[in-house]
Amino acid sequence: MNIWKLAANSGALILATTLSVPAFADRSDDRQGHGKRHGKPFVKLQGQIDNLQQQINTIELTPGPQGETGPQGPQGIQGGTGAQGPEGPQGIQGVEGPQGPQGIQGDVGAQGVAGDIGPQGPTGPEGPQGPQGILGPVGPTGQSGSDGLSCWDLNGDGAADANEDTNGDGAFNALDCRGSASTTASAVPVIWSGSCSQPTFPDTNPKVCADSVRINTANAHLSVNPNGDFTVIQPGYYRINFTATQTISARNDLFLVVNDIPRYRTRYAFEGSTASSNFSHNFDVIEALNQNDVFNVTSPLFVFQSTPRFEIIYLGPLQ
Repeated sequence: MNIWKLAANSGALILATTLSVPAFADRSDDRQGHGKRHGKPFVKLQGQIDNLQQQINTIELTPGPQGETGPQGPQGIQGGTGAQGPEGPQGIQGVEGPQGPQGIQGDVGAQGVAGDIGPQGPTGPEGPQGPQGILGPVGPTGQSGSDGLSCWDLNGDGAADANEDTNGDGAFNALDCRGSASTTASAVPVIWSGSCSQPTFPDTNPKVCADSVRINTANAHLSVNPNGDFTVIQPGYYRINFTATQTISARNDLFLVVNDIPRYRTRYAFEGSTASSNFSHNFDVIEALNQNDVFNVTSPLFVFQSTPRFEIIYLGPLQ
């Protein structure tokens, strides 16, 4: 029901009632005693009034159309800060974020204390062969060794027995190692025997030369350079005998050098005042030599008075 229509109707009804009640009241006064006959209009009217009141009490207002938005009101003043609320409960663990960028390099820290020594590591593989070292200084003179056995000394007693002069020349030397005359040609010893016709000088020519040949059956075993270098063709055991005489009274050395490395040294230390004395140097050694090995005799500290003499004998193949 339209509230404005209801209000208009209610006003008209109330006005009508207001105007009509005195009339009925006057008529009621005029006809006292006849209320029963003439009181029914009041009862009906009262019922209509009650019904109208009931409608007013239970009226449902119907909202009108939405009005336009009013203008923005002025900004209110800032309210005061409220009191700190209680701490809320712990939230659930969030997901892990992405990896952050690499940080800048930090400063070097202080030196820490030395740790305990670790256990011994395993032995590494053997390294490659190093280069040939330089020649070291000459060591002290060793004790003199016992003389070796001469090839002609058949019983090894060091004495020249008559039966050991096999060629009957009255000398006991390598020529007696050839055997008896009945021995076949294959038993001829391999030997190079010769000397040096030039003296040695410490500054210009310390190597003993081999420019004079006396016996040579070793062409298939040795290549001999007159400058004093012996090059091995056939590897094997070689007996090298060398003898020379010193002309000065001083401490002197004589070297057997193989592939530029001293293998053997003999030394004579002069003690006394006899400057005119001569001193003999000699050695008799056996060397195991390989193909292309080069050996020579070097005398860096003195000259020779007598002719130096070599005697080199091939004894047999390497075992």
